[in-house]
This record gives sequence, structure tokens and C-alpha cells, in this order.
Amino acid sequence: MNEQLKEKIDLLVKNLEARNRSERLLILGVVLATVVLGYLTFSFDPLRAEIGSLRSQVSVVGSQIAAQQRASAAMLETSQQDPNRFANDRLAVLAREQAVLDEEINNLAGNLVTPDEMTAILTTVLGRFTGLELQNFSNLPAKVLREDFTADNVTV
Repeated sequence: MNEQLKEKIDLLVKNLEARNRSERLLILGVVLATVVLGYLTFSFDPLRAEIGSLRSQVSVVGSQIAAQQRASAAMLETSQQDPNRFANDRLAVLAREQAVLDEEINNLAGNLVTPDEMTAILTTVLGRFTGLELQNFSNLPAKVLREDFTADNVTV
């Protein structure tokens, strides 16, 4: 096989040497253009396509890294906050609501006298006036002050 290849190459060289200089340059240009076109077709274009594919993969991975960094920063910020913040905020709201309700109760109660105070007042009144004496003492259940008041209206 080497012999046949050598004969073909020798025949090609003889044919090239038989041509004049301008034809040889033209053939050299065509061969060179064919080699360059073959390189571009079979080597350069696939490499360029692979480079483009790798660049797109790098950009996708870069965006994933950025998303992970944002998530990490958010988690770090969350971890540095007060873990009882929600409960403390709710407690503050409840304390404000309780203060408002206490004020409403105080406004409704007005100048009511507690049972202990009533005992002291009665004792004082009975002690001042000699003609007065206590005939009967009973503790009655509380009476509703407002008609629209029901147990459903009470919020605890």
C-alpha cells in the first residue's frame, strides 16, 4: 500500500511541476482555502459552539450562586433578629388593648364602692348616729347596669 501511495504522490508532484507558476499558486490557494475551510468546519465551529454552551452554563451557575447568596443573606438576617419578636409585638398590642379596656371599665364603674369599703362606711355611719342599728345584712348578686350587656360582649 505504501508503494501505491508513493506512486500517486509522485504523479501528483510531476503534474504540479508541469504547470506554470501562476497555476501552481492558484492550486496552492485552492488547497490552502480547502484546508482552512476544513479546519473551520470540523474543528473551530464545534469548539466555538462548545464555548458558547459553556458560557451559558457559567451564566446559569452564576445566577444560581447569586440566588443562593441572597437566600443566605436573608437567613443570616433572620437569625440575627429577636426570636421572640412576634410574641413581644403581640404582647405589646395586648397590653395596649388591656389599658384601653381598663380605662373603659374605670369610666363605667365611676364612683362604685367595693364591698370592703361599704362595710367600713356602714360601720362609720352606725358609729356616728346612736339611733341607728343594723337590722339585716345580706350579700346580693350583682345587677346588670346596662340592658345591652351580655356575656357574649365580654372579650378576655
